[in-house]
Amino acid sequence: MADPLSVGGSAVGIISLGIAVCDGLVRYYRSWKDCGGDVEAMLESIESLMGSFQCLGPCLESDGLNKDLVKQVEASIKLSRNRVESLDRELEKLKREANPNMRQKIHFQSRRLLYPFKQDTIRGLGERVSSLKGNVSIALEALQLDTSEVILMETRGVGDSVNAAVDLLAKAEKDERKRAILNWLNPPDPYSNYNAACKQREKDTGTWFLKGHEYATWRDTSNSILWLHGIPGCGKTVLSSTVLKDVFQRYQHTSRIAFFYFSFNDKGKQSTHMLLASLIKQLSTQCPTTPKALIDLYSCHNDGQQLPTTDELMETLRIIIGDTHQTYIILDALDECEEWEDLLENIEEIFRWNIANLHLLVTSRREKMIEDVFEDFVKTQVCLQNKLVDGDIRLHIHQQLLIDRKLRRWPSETKKEIEEALANGANGMFRWAACQLDELRTCRTPNSVRNALNTLPKDLDDTYERILLNIPENGRQDVLTILKWLAFSTCPVSVSEVAEALTIDLGHQPPLFDSTRRYFDPRDILELCSSLVTVSRKESDEEGFFEYLGNVEARLSLAHFSVKEYLVSDRIKYGKASEYSINKICADQCITECCLAYLLQFNTPDAPTTRRKSPLIRYAACRWSYHARVVEDKVNVMRLIMDLFLLNRNAYRNWLCNRRISEFLLPLYLASDLGLVNIAKTLIVQGAEVNAQAEFNQGGYYGNALQAAS
Repeated sequence: MADPLSVGGSAVGIISLGIAVCDGLVRYYRSWKDCGGDVEAMLESIESLMGSFQCLGPCLESDGLNKDLVKQVEASIKLSRNRVESLDRELEKLKREANPNMRQKIHFQSRRLLYPFKQDTIRGLGERVSSLKGNVSIALEALQLDTSEVILMETRGVGDSVNAAVDLLAKAEKDERKRAILNWLNPPDPYSNYNAACKQREKDTGTWFLKGHEYATWRDTSNSILWLHGIPGCGKTVLSSTVLKDVFQRYQHTSRIAFFYFSFNDKGKQSTHMLLASLIKQLSTQCPTTPKALIDLYSCHNDGQQLPTTDELMETLRIIIGDTHQTYIILDALDECEEWEDLLENIEEIFRWNIANLHLLVTSRREKMIEDVFEDFVKTQVCLQNKLVDGDIRLHIHQQLLIDRKLRRWPSETKKEIEEALANGANGMFRWAACQLDELRTCRTPNSVRNALNTLPKDLDDTYERILLNIPENGRQDVLTILKWLAFSTCPVSVSEVAEALTIDLGHQPPLFDSTRRYFDPRDILELCSSLVTVSRKESDEEGFFEYLGNVEARLSLAHFSVKEYLVSDRIKYGKASEYSINKICADQCITECCLAYLLQFNTPDAPTTRRKSPLIRYAACRWSYHARVVEDKVNVMRLIMDLFLLNRNAYRNWLCNRRISEFLLPLYLASDLGLVNIAKTLIVQGAEVNAQAEFNQGGYYGNALQAAS
């Protein structure tokens, strides 16, 4: 690999390296016969990039070019240095992962298991080449435009096109850098939560709050903070979305607005770091130019190569907020943040910045820890008591009876009975009313409706217990498995993923994949779990929300924070539904066993491992070790891991392929790298060599197992 420092000082040096790297990539892949269509398409793109580099050098050396333009082009080329060097490193890695001596030993179909020919490698290379090609092409076009203009200027004396070329290049560079800076912090998308809450809201609900004195004071007072709190299920999140919608309508064109929804269902929305990153990005995108504070933060972290600390994010947020614009920030469900103490300290610090143009509204339950911190500085609070929200609950029930596809067909007198009974029994809980409506939908006669209304559960715990006890005997084990997955998965999961997890026979010793357990329709699990779960559409991310049944991407989650609280509480443990009591350890063991047993089914070289055919494959391949770390000493878990690592070579190779890591890493290395201490010890006892490199003398990123463990 070329020494980056030797070329970093000049644009010409970077161009030379670019040509050499492109040529090396083309030569490398051309040396393999019958590469395939995707590789050929990528090579065409690389050859095109190489042609652009080859044209850039002579263009830069042309006489009579506008000096300002040349400086801009050279600066643009230098900005591409990291990407050129990244391609150079990738070329060296390709040569290491699959060297020429292997070519005669590996058939075409088997190549797809090798790093250079994996679909993700090809796609990643293509994306890097495409990005670099765009920047180089703009520079080349600008130079070619100026070269043509030099000839014209001898007779026409016109310089407008040169200035246009300079402006075009400068804008392209500026826009690209702005995108890189804004995407650097990579915060979660808060709009998915906002849109979901808006869908739950009935028209005209929450108007009592919007017309109230506390809300008006919060909007109009300098450095204001308002705390909305209430019991579980009283509609805090829906009300916060109502407030946010009103703020958007009032101030969208005159002020800056940012918001964040903490969520027990999404690990990415449970930390203060992600909160601050999200607020900074939202506020920055509303600025006409990227805030200098964010640019400085990006620059001092090696142009985004490292991540900032929470303190640095706090200081950047303070500077961004502290300009002349009014800023409205709304934070929902503080009690669902895993870092309570840090969050509350940060909120107090933000308030004590004493920025006149800041207005902060937060919602949570009235937890003592929150109340103890807020009593020192939060002077305005609203408790969502029964009398305030009962009207909204009645309106919600009334609307559902009008629009629900089944309920709207019932006699008016029956619907009136339902409205009165649920409105009087809700006691300020939207969630309770929603669950009762779900149960009533199963009724088939006026008499069954009346019986249900006469035996309504008294609260949410009683509601959840009744739902669980009504699950048919032949579905109870599946529901328990589903609830464990939804309560403790490490990232959001889809309907098809969770349904696929039920193909594992957890009663077998050890657990075993059984295709006859697969549901005909994954959506049947929704009916089985009733009001305990909910489905929402979600955009795909790199972890994947799997498409199922007509390209519908559906995320499955527990319907409410109170569901998880009940499932892990002592209340269920000592109640009638105790068989559904769960905790993190038993859930981690269940998920680990499901993942490992699922991976072990792929025990042939050509086993299908696509998402559509095997929906759980990505989660199983990439996430099982997170759960296994705390339960690796369990007998079934230990046995399944050792089966994967030692007894089933094809399943092991397929797992590595789906995990997007090198084909040739050895089990001891991976056990050490993944933090599986007991497994590593067992492998050593069974004779694994601690200092051994991987097959074909290819070590992992950290070298050998000792280096990985360190």
